[in-house]
Amino acid sequence: MTSAERDLGAWGGGSGWVTEQVQLLDTVLVAHHRPGAGPVIVLEAGLGLPGSFWRDVCADLPSASAVLCYDRAGLGRSAPGVGPRTGAKQAQELRALLSGLALRPPYVLVGHSAGAFIARIFTAAHPDEVAGIVLIDPAHEDEPVRPVSEYLLNATLRLLSVLAATRARGWLFRLAHRAVGRRWAPLDDRRLWLFAQMSRPEQLTGLLRENQAHPQTIA
Repeated sequence: MTSAERDLGAWGGGSGWVTEQVQLLDTVLVAHHRPGAGPVIVLEAGLGLPGSFWRDVCADLPSASAVLCYDRAGLGRSAPGVGPRTGAKQAQELRALLSGLALRPPYVLVGHSAGAFIARIFTAAHPDEVAGIVLIDPAHEDEPVRPVSEYLLNATLRLLSVLAATRARGWLFRLAHRAVGRRWAPLDDRRLWLFAQMSRPEQLTGLLRENQAHPQTIA
C-alpha cells in the first residue's frame, strides 16, 4: 500500500476522506474511504462505472459513518486486472482491498445494477462479515441475455476505445457530448466530470472487459 493522500473537497464535500492506492496480488486499486463508526458502508458501482459515480451519495451519507468507495480494476484510476472480469473475481478483489485497508467487518454492501452481483457473491462467500446489503436497480440472473446485442455492444466499445486513444478523441468527445447533453440537459459540472472520465480509452477498455464477462457472471 502506498502512502495515503488527502482528497479534500472531492469526496463528501470536505475533509476526512482519504485516497489510497492498494497493491493486490495482480492489480492496484484506488480506494476512497472515510473512517467512522458502525458497519463499513461499501459502495459498489454498476457495470463499467468508476467509483466516482457515488460522489453525490457520499456527500449525503451520515458524517459519522465509515464509508468505502473504490475503482474496480480497469476502471477509473485503478490498474487493469486479470481477466475475465467476472463478479466472482471482483468480489475476491473487494475482500482483498478491505483487508489491505484494514477495514474490518461487518460491512453493509450497496450494489447498483451489475454491482448487485458482486454484493450478493461476496455475501454468499462471507455471510458472517456482512451486516446487510442494499440493492439499487439490481441486475439479476433472470434477465435475458441477447447474444447478438451483446456482440454489437462489445464491438462498439472496442471501436470507441481504439478511437479514444487517437486524435479522433476530441471529435468523438464532442459528438458524444451533444448526444448525452440532449438526455442530461443541463450538463452540470458533476456530469461533465463523470462524462470525461467515462470517455477515457482505459475506462472504455475496462467497461468492455466487464461487459464481456457479464454473461459468465450471470451463469
